[in-house]
Amino acid sequence: MQPTSSLPPSSRPGITVQPGHELTATGQAGPVQRAAAIRERNRGEIRETLGSMFSPHITAGNRERFDALMDNRSDELANMGQSRADVLALRDKGESWNKFFDFGVGAVNSASFGAAGVVTGLVPGIGSAGGRISDPGVQNMINGVIFVAFNTIGVNLLSRATSNTRFATAKDHELDPVMAEAAKKTDASMLEKIGEGAGTVQTFTGRTVLMSGIQALVNKTAGPAAAAHVGTVSSGAGAPLAGAFMQLSQGVIDGHKHRTGFEYLLSRQNDWKEKYTELQNYTPGKAILNGGKRMSLVPMDALQDLTKSLQALFTPKGLVAEFGVLGGGIAAAEKLRSLASASATEKGWSSTAVLSAGNATAASAYAVVFAAWVAAGVLTPPIAAKVDALMTKIRGGDGVDSADVAELRTHLLTEEEREPAHAVVASPAVRDQAAEDAIARMV
Repeated sequence: MQPTSSLPPSSRPGITVQPGHELTATGQAGPVQRAAAIRERNRGEIRETLGSMFSPHITAGNRERFDALMDNRSDELANMGQSRADVLALRDKGESWNKFFDFGVGAVNSASFGAAGVVTGLVPGIGSAGGRISDPGVQNMINGVIFVAFNTIGVNLLSRATSNTRFATAKDHELDPVMAEAAKKTDASMLEKIGEGAGTVQTFTGRTVLMSGIQALVNKTAGPAAAAHVGTVSSGAGAPLAGAFMQLSQGVIDGHKHRTGFEYLLSRQNDWKEKYTELQNYTPGKAILNGGKRMSLVPMDALQDLTKSLQALFTPKGLVAEFGVLGGGIAAAEKLRSLASASATEKGWSSTAVLSAGNATAASAYAVVFAAWVAAGVLTPPIAAKVDALMTKIRGGDGVDSADVAELRTHLLTEEEREPAHAVVASPAVRDQAAEDAIARMV
């Protein structure tokens, strides 16, 4: 047997081996081969993970295009040095930040509602116009108007500061076409918006119940005056907390129904790598700087959007959902509170029992009011837009036929106009002008 050459493999005649690919003395692969093997393993594992991540959107009709999208993303992520663990960790990081942002946005957008509670509770005679109005029903209506004005104007003034805060979201035109098509199927129908919103807004009913319990305890230990003061303070502090949990709840629903998710970030057409890297590098310090920048621009936003915010009070939605349902509902709930308290007083109940009876009655009424408010906020804009279109048609002398009526009726059941696509669907308390702008474009 001839002895093997003492030359290294790359120097043997007739054999060309690229540096890094040669076997070591123990027969193991070189560094380049090991890196390629690791990359290929990562690519396969990432592809498997993306298959699970995108699966809710995949159908027989779009599977081939989704396969191509997922193959591309898994290749690119592996080339970026990412592993399956890296991808999943970044997904979890994005979800954690989204929950944080949802909590903050909900709290900020509901602060004006809480401020109205503080003002009506601490400013003497504001509901009675300085004592000139003695009718409790009218006073309750005035207080309701104050709540509506604070809430509507406040939310609109803060709409720029609280918009586009989430990771892993995208508008349809920013998505790969196959994902854009699939995402439209996840859009909430009108009935879903009403049902979901009517459920999540009950965090405000929870606030009322919690406030009532605190008041009853304080009333028993420190007296009615202290209980009234604590009720005012807890009302102001409770509104941002209720708004935060309302927004968090809607975010959970949207994730469960696949309206948001990490797959949206990966499906962005032109900048998914930039967004991926941005999330990788995002830190609490950057979040603080971003929040501070947004808040510093609020005065400028207020100057720019003040007239639009005032006009929002007198849109169809403002008149029907805000003044009519919310304002009128607040007045009705407070009237029922007074009646329940008066009835308990006549029966000789203790002051704590009287307070509890009134609060329990009001809490039950508010649960209905808030649900109706959501429904009115969802239904009013599209109905108003369609009615306006029909009136325009009549004015033009074309008349209205059965097809027009059928179109309106169908629209009420299937209309799926949304706010910024595949982001958190806000309740009326945090809804900006985008939805009404979208409705207006249909007219």
